[in-house]
Amino acid sequence: MLQDYPKPHFLGDIPIIEYPNNQWRLGDFETVLTILDGLNKLQSDRINSVEQLVNSILVFVNCELKDKNPDGKSDLEKLKEQLAISITSSTGQPADIKFVNSQVNQNEAETLAETLIDYVYAMTGIPDRKTRSNGGGDTGEAVYLRDGWASLEVVARTKERYFRRSEKQMLKIICKILKVFRNIDLKPMHIEPTFVRNRTNNLLNKAQAMSILKELGFIDPIDIVTLGGISDNPIDLVKRGLAYYQDKGQEKGDGNNQVRNKSDEKMGNFTRNEVSVL
Repeated sequence: MLQDYPKPHFLGDIPIIEYPNNQWRLGDFETVLTILDGLNKLQSDRINSVEQLVNSILVFVNCELKDKNPDGKSDLEKLKEQLAISITSSTGQPADIKFVNSQVNQNEAETLAETLIDYVYAMTGIPDRKTRSNGGGDTGEAVYLRDGWASLEVVARTKERYFRRSEKQMLKIICKILKVFRNIDLKPMHIEPTFVRNRTNNLLNKAQAMSILKELGFIDPIDIVTLGGISDNPIDLVKRGLAYYQDKGQEKGDGNNQVRNKSDEKMGNFTRNEVSVL
């Protein structure tokens, strides 16, 4: 064993950060592996059913095939060539030719497969991609809730909570590295992890709600954007918006000043011309 080892890490912690997916530290699909296995077996059996149909056994009931006909060919050879055969009953019983096979009811199998897929979607929070043609007039928030997008948002928020904790641990180590190697005194509290997701769903209703909140007159713009849910970083969004409209107002003011200056020049020229005429 080396001398003076083991010894504490100079960063005070091991620079390996775990990002747990959930409190059980399981993958998204580990909770539905049994259902997925059943779905795979079901689809495999459906394919096997098709193969068994192709490899079915042809059975001749109450009839005998001739091994050799006047043309030198057997009934079985004629059947293979002409795909048709004429049979007669040899014992007075009804003659019949049929395939012996075992088939899976495809309609029932499809219903079972769709049910298993719905279970997987419900348990993992995956939105439903089925095309609905029930003639309803669901739009906006109703579709968002009906198709499972709200469940996906809940899953994303849960993951974000665990990821944020890991991000803060990583920032703590990064700040220590900057302090040791670059003498940069940066605190983790000065950095806020941001997780960006698409917030444009149901944008019309959100905009209308934000407009109503703005008309109340006592709610801060940052709180309005936060309640509207159109951005994961409402503070920066509001700051950029205010800076944009301030710059736009200054440009508009400069334009008005230029118009007023030109008007003053025209009025001055008109006055001078009028004096010279007098």
